[in-house]
Amino acid sequence: MIARSTIHLQFRIAKHADELAFKEIYNIFYKDLFRFGFTFLHNKELTEEAIQDVFTKLWLNRKEIEKIQNLRVYLFKSVKNKCLDYLEKKNILSHFELDELRISIGNTVAAADDKMISAEMLNLFNATLQTLPPKCKLIFQLVKEENLKYKEVAEILDISLKTVENQVAIALKKLYSSLHQHTKK
Repeated sequence: MIARSTIHLQFRIAKHADELAFKEIYNIFYKDLFRFGFTFLHNKELTEEAIQDVFTKLWLNRKEIEKIQNLRVYLFKSVKNKCLDYLEKKNILSHFELDELRISIGNTVAAADDKMISAEMLNLFNATLQTLPPKCKLIFQLVKEENLKYKEVAEILDISLKTVENQVAIALKKLYSSLHQHTKK
């Protein structure tokens, strides 16, 4: 759904320098990009700055925007790279390793699902998510919270599709095990 609407917006931006179309793209992606960037930077201002830099570059290269096949993946990857650049500049990170990042994710269960799950189960679910290794947690967040396809996650993080599949399986196994142990009590 997003992909179809963004293609038209990309065309309007590339061909007509349409600022309203650009603002619409910004509004479509900002919230998800902020949440994703914040997992790397843990700083509101730096995360906002990283996203602004990505969108500024996108606007400056707007004539090429129409050539981007999957704008969502492009933006996520750009934000990841900009966040890593910031971490390198601050000498926090010299080489990107997912396992070395402090990843914190929000509540993965959507608000509509909250009504069907007891508060205790929801807390257990979120507590179990926090125990996942950083790479596993980030991959799970992108797949379940951002609704990205495994292939898109692999592209964004520059890892293999098999790694994404394995990490999601690890996360689901741990969640299942934790919930199963809780229900046996």
